[in-house]
Amino acid sequence: MSDYKLQKNATILVVDDSPMMRMFLMKMFSETHEVELKNSAVEALEWLYLNPEPELIITDLNMEGMNGLQLLQKIKQDENLKEAKVMVISGEKQSQTRIKSLELGADDYLLKPFNPQELYLRVNKLLEKVA
Repeated sequence: MSDYKLQKNATILVVDDSPMMRMFLMKMFSETHEVELKNSAVEALEWLYLNPEPELIITDLNMEGMNGLQLLQKIKQDENLKEAKVMVISGEKQSQTRIKSLELGADDYLLKPFNPQELYLRVNKLLEKVA
């Protein structure tokens, strides 16, 4: 992946209840970005209220308690957070779930399992829009 250059020093918030996925995304992006890891939507919202507007939020949908769709809705309804770019990465293959994510304001949706190179390129595109 060294052929691809990501915008440097962006803050990426990763919200996923899977420790393996959090560590994978941390390893993938931490050399060029500040990566903040949260294992629940509630934890992510608490962090966001204190640190408004990371350049990108990457969230899973299926989490205990508040799910990723509820998190997305809260982000997009909040005046301080609504401009944040949000990418959903989920194993939810139903078209209706993808449509609902996009209707609620997700900027991108990537199905698990995914090609890391595709994720890298999609993140790069979203961060270019922020720059």
